[in-house]
Amino acid sequence: MTRTDIRVRPLPLAHQKRFPEDSNMFAPFAGGWWRRLGLREDGQDLMEYALLVCLIALVALSAVTTVGSTIKTVFWDVISAATAAI
Repeated sequence: MTRTDIRVRPLPLAHQKRFPEDSNMFAPFAGGWWRRLGLREDGQDLMEYALLVCLIALVALSAVTTVGSTIKTVFWDVISAATAAI
């Protein structure tokens, strides 16, 4: 197969995005991008689950930190009592 045998078909008209000559092709991205982002609902479930995982991680981290410091205090009290008894 030579290079001249390869032919690229154009996209169907439904898939081609056409801009008028006098319009700015970046206009759809500039103005309403943030507004459209807030109106979309397809990623909200994923965002809710991500926030829930973050909340659970923060609660678990604070619980482990609190329990860890409590266990450290108890063990040092036992160690100091044992050394005082010797």
